[in-house]
Amino acid sequence: MLRFSIVRVTEGVRGRPMLHIEPAPLSRDGIPELSEALASTIAPYLKNADNISIRFVDRGLPTTTTAVVGTYDVGDEGFSVTYDVRIMLFDTGTGKTGSNVHLRPTRRNVVLKPGVPLSQDIVGARTYEFREVYETNEQSQNDLDRLARIAHRHYCDNARRA
Repeated sequence: MLRFSIVRVTEGVRGRPMLHIEPAPLSRDGIPELSEALASTIAPYLKNADNISIRFVDRGLPTTTTAVVGTYDVGDEGFSVTYDVRIMLFDTGTGKTGSNVHLRPTRRNVVLKPGVPLSQDIVGARTYEFREVYETNEQSQNDLDRLARIAHRHYCDNARRA
């Protein structure tokens, strides 16, 4: 059985407690699993609040319960990189949508000759972090391609230098 620990408590935008928890209580689809162990860990904080936020780290990517989890491929002819993506929306207090986007390269795919792909896991790559504010939620959803291309250019430039 996993034992969860609260490593830090901060205050969210609306004054609610934000609990920083390790390890990440995630299922395979990225949704937090409220197991008995996690429920008993957060219970004292629910006593005086109608709502709390949970912040944790999953496979090196920080997130909260409002996260979107997935992968995103960026590439050119014959070469692409798969990025693990975690997007956390947050309240700006101004009616706009705040978004923390974390991209980490995890797999390099190269086509040496037609029909013969070569894939290689990427280990120890940095996580690219963006903090953006948008007028609407739809704008934030449509901006992932731009952010992924920025991270991809930086990753490729650093890979060439290494």
